Amino acid sequence: MIEKILPSDMTVSEAADVLRVTDQTVRAWIAVGRIEAYKNASGRWRIPEEEVARARVGAAPPPDGVARHA
Repeated sequence: MIEKILPSDMTVSEAADVLRVTDQTVRAWIAVGRIEAYKNASGRWRIPEEEVARARVGAAPPPDGVARHA
């Protein structure tokens, strides 16, 4: 993966807040390819803002067993 850090890149928690889902849900979506993300040099996921916006527009119910924020 290409390392890129832009001001518009979000952490998993930031993306979860915007999408109104849990951090676990965002990680599950990354795992299945629903959201494109990359790991930074520290090994932490970063999600481009455009991906969060795309996921928000195309929001569908999370996969079975993945919780939403209360």
